[in-house]
Formats: sequence, structure tokens, C-alpha cells
Amino acid sequence: TTEIYTLSLHDALPICLGAEVSAKIRSAIKAKLIELEAYVDDELPDYIMVMVANNRTKVQMEDDLGLFLNNNAGAFTNWLQAAGVGKVCYS
Repeated sequence: TTEIYTLSLHDALPICLGAEVSAKIRSAIKAKLIELEAYVDDELPDYIMVMVANNRTKVQMEDDLGLFLNNNAGAFTNWLQAAGVGKVCYS
């Protein structure tokens, strides 16, 4: 028989980042979103982590997050870039 395995977001990200680092980055992302007074649910930080794991550019992320963050999308992506979050996985 053939078994099919699917990885959830919570399973896939630690492969790249390590579980502890992934949790810390997710927590920092959530804190920044709260600081920007954005609506934060459990999915938005995960969505951002997926974009980071998929090596999305700052411009792509800003476009994608505009719906959620409105005028704060630029401030958030600037923070994300300055924090070097994407470099954790690709350096």
C-alpha cells in the first residue's frame, strides 16, 4: 500500500527553522502585529511564517499583507526585514 503523509504548517516550519526558533519567531511576529494594532488570530502569524519559509520578497509580502494590515503592511515588512527573519532559514 501507499501511505500519504501531509505536513501541517506547524510540522513543516520546524524542519527549516527548528521548533524552538520557529516558536520564538512566531511569538515575535504576533507581538509586532499586536503592537501595530492589527487583528491577530492564530492563522495570520502562521501565514507570515509560510511566506518567510517560501522566501517571499518584502514587496510580495507587503502586497499579500495589505488586506490584513492596511497602512501598516509597510511598517511590518520593514520590521520583518530589519529583524532578519527570512535570513534565519536561508543563511
